[in-house]
Amino acid sequence: VDGQTYFHNEQTNQTAWQLPQGARWREPGAAGQTQQQQAGAAAAAQAEVGGDDPFADLRKKEQEMNQQREDWGQWYQQYTQWYQTQAGAAGG
Repeated sequence: VDGQTYFHNEQTNQTAWQLPQGARWREPGAAGQTQQQQAGAAAAAQAEVGGDDPFADLRKKEQEMNQQREDWGQWYQQYTQWYQTQAGAAGG
C-alpha cells in the first residue's frame, strides 16, 4: 500500500504495519542518534508516562532466582550443621 506508515526494526531488519508491543518508535529524521541516546530517551519517556517495564519479567525471574539461591544457602547451612553433628557423634 503506497504511502501507508510502517515500522522498521533496524536491528532485525523486520518490518510491520503495526508497532510491536513494547517497541519504541522515532521519527525517520532522528537516525543520527546513538542507541544509548535512544534507550535513555525511551526510558525517560517510559518513566514519565508510567508505562510497562519491558524488563519486568526478567526482574521477576531474577528475584525468584535470588530467593532460590538464598533458600538453597539456608538448606546447605542446615545440612552441614547436621552432618557435623552426625560426624561428631560417630567419632565420639
